[in-house]
Amino acid sequence: MLKNEYPYAVVVSYTFDDNVGVYPCRSEDEAKALLKKFFENEVAEDEANDNDAESVLAEDGWSATITNFRRDGSVDMTTWRIGSIDGEGGEILARQ
Repeated sequence: MLKNEYPYAVVVSYTFDDNVGVYPCRSEDEAKALLKKFFENEVAEDEANDNDAESVLAEDGWSATITNFRRDGSVDMTTWRIGSIDGEGGEILARQ
């Protein structure tokens, strides 16, 4: 039932912990706009905090990554991708 109302989802994952965020969306355009908003907010936060980071938003709008190079020498990455709610139990599947 969920996949009929929200066929897309923005999936956010972080390399520095096991947290994953899933944000259901009603359309591909809504999912792309949300992913872009999350990405741009994170880029702005990194710039405001003077973090050394590499950021990439895929040309097709289906994914984005930010790699942060911390002052202590550590590196972490945030990844956003658009997936679909599919399979048994409302499993989130990333677009390949």
